[in-house]
Amino acid sequence: MWKRADIERFRLAAAIREKILDALGTEESSPMLLYQTSDVKPEPLAGHGLLYAFIFHPQTHELLASDVSNWRS
Repeated sequence: MWKRADIERFRLAAAIREKILDALGTEESSPMLLYQTSDVKPEPLAGHGLLYAFIFHPQTHELLASDVSNWRS
């Protein structure tokens, strides 16, 4: 579960952040699913690929936002 303060710190467009926080209403946390893929076989402290993130409402399980970004270690 991600706390409301965590969501406020995420690098999101302001409109998306506000949409998520408005949808949460008085809820203080939200489940988030993160899924990471790799473009190459990951080695310690080396690798890169895609990161998929999905934020859900804690009561209705409605998908509030999703995003795809790159990860690199």
